[in-house]
Amino acid sequence: MPKPLKRVYLSFLKEAKIFDVHGRTSAHLSCRFQGEKVSLNGTAKLDDVDAKVMQPGMLVKNIHGEITASGDDLTFKNVRGRFRDADVFFSGKVLQYTNEMSNLPGAY
Repeated sequence: MPKPLKRVYLSFLKEAKIFDVHGRTSAHLSCRFQGEKVSLNGTAKLDDVDAKVMQPGMLVKNIHGEITASGDDLTFKNVRGRFRDADVFFSGKVLQYTNEMSNLPGAY
């Protein structure tokens, strides 16, 4: 992974409070580098991914679904998984995810 892209990826995970991501994904993404800024366009499919969210003890398991990046926006389509004994489901958008992460739940 190119260093600028890795920096954006790790920064996103940290600011979105996503930890210890494991599992299978497939992606078709294009990256555009403009100095320090990285722009992503494309789709990533999640297939049986586990991740800890918001705090290290909150494990969401068996995550499946699709995430589409388009400029500064992310679209989540039919993302589902298990948290403790409950099924969770999410579809929606995160607008301007590259800007300060201020519109993400739990971000400060």
